[in-house]
Amino acid sequence: MTAKADILRLLTRHLLIHVAMAQEYGALLLGHTTTALASLTIAEVANGRGFSVPWQVQDRRSQVCTYENGKALSKTEFPLYHPIRETFRNEVKIYNSLIPALAEIVPNTDTSPGVVSHKDTSIDEVMTRYFDGVEESLSGIVANVVRTTGKLAKLRGDAQCGLCGVTMDEQGDSR
Repeated sequence: MTAKADILRLLTRHLLIHVAMAQEYGALLLGHTTTALASLTIAEVANGRGFSVPWQVQDRRSQVCTYENGKALSKTEFPLYHPIRETFRNEVKIYNSLIPALAEIVPNTDTSPGVVSHKDTSIDEVMTRYFDGVEESLSGIVANVVRTTGKLAKLRGDAQCGLCGVTMDEQGDSR
């Protein structure tokens, strides 16, 4: 389940960036809340991709490559922003409940807390459920996770992963 959720998230991100660039938008605004960014952060670490957290969570200029026959033809930078990064998921839910017109276009993403088995659940879903529960009583922890990711440095380099766009670490664990 986790691999499917990962690929779906990455392909969705690629599609959004592609459409935004094709339509010549100035930037892509992603609707991740503090809660969603905290969940994504811990899920990436749990999946062994803690190095990708700065690229996934921080506002930044994303480098987009055009490929042909497996070789990068061109590189373009495109800005990605999270305008509601300082807003908690529960705050968005409250706001949506106050405006009836939003109920028609915003999907209900309530997660059931009564799940006992995580057998058919991705790590992303487990983290989402965890942070939904933590947000209600310990919202400061959720915010601290996201603020801490803002302090992480991005690895600089020329080679990038064609799937996720993260700079490849040529030295890996040999450092």
